[in-house]
Amino acid sequence: MDEVARRAGTNKNALYRRQPNRVALGVVVYRRLAATGTVLPDTGAMPPTHGSGE
Repeated sequence: MDEVARRAGTNKNALYRRQPNRVALGVVVYRRLAATGTVLPDTGAMPPTHGSGE
């Protein structure tokens, strides 16, 4: 949250007034990106995780 606040030119208190935690902030960001049709770069495949069934 420190880095998010720094990049936004504000402080953590202001962020927490609008979003109660990092998950809520992530949901807001995701929804905004999805609504604007933002194309995210393809950064490659994620490595398999344990228990993924692969």
